[in-house]
Amino acid sequence: MRRVVADVNEPEAIVEEIKSLGVRVDRRRLEPCDYIAGGTCVERKTVRDLLRSVYDGRLFDQLERMRESHERYVVLVELRGVLGLSEREEKVFVGALAAAVRSGASVVAVPGRRGSARFIASLAKEGGEIVVGRRKPKLSDINEVLIYVLTGFPGIGPKSAEALLTKFKTLRRIFNASIPELRSVVGEKKAWKIREVLDARFERARGRAELPSSETV
Repeated sequence: MRRVVADVNEPEAIVEEIKSLGVRVDRRRLEPCDYIAGGTCVERKTVRDLLRSVYDGRLFDQLERMRESHERYVVLVELRGVLGLSEREEKVFVGALAAAVRSGASVVAVPGRRGSARFIASLAKEGGEIVVGRRKPKLSDINEVLIYVLTGFPGIGPKSAEALLTKFKTLRRIFNASIPELRSVVGEKKAWKIREVLDARFERARGRAELPSSETV
């Protein structure tokens, strides 16, 4: 089933519209965007939201954090209310879209909330744990650092990382754990993936690591 993660503060009407399109929606407190769909970080804004975020300086900080946490990120603008902008507001609006593009974001315009729901649902992919991005941790918060390290492994999101740390307590114990021990927490596929990454050899000449066979213990 296709899945989307929506921030807890997003309107229920949009979430219900996404669900009506056959997509499962999980609610979480997200940072720095409003939705995660198909590995894409989506920030939904009305025209007025976008203008306010420029005036108070939030937009540029948010774009930077989206860039750091996700390879693909989108500013989704609902065009309700775009008519009636003053000349100054129109200039700020267009400038904000240009700034988003310069930062590396894709900018998508939709007519309103229904358009937002349909766009987000179209991004969603089938199955799997949704990895909600890797925000740089505060070095003073060791729990954030530990989770950040583990979410660097393919397929390991914050939920799996917390489960591993709850079980094993330290990274050293996780990395020294046997496949059966890892499997009891995150399942067969993720257990082998952790082991494969830990056993991979870095080949400087080729510019990439070489993964061993999954039968290596």
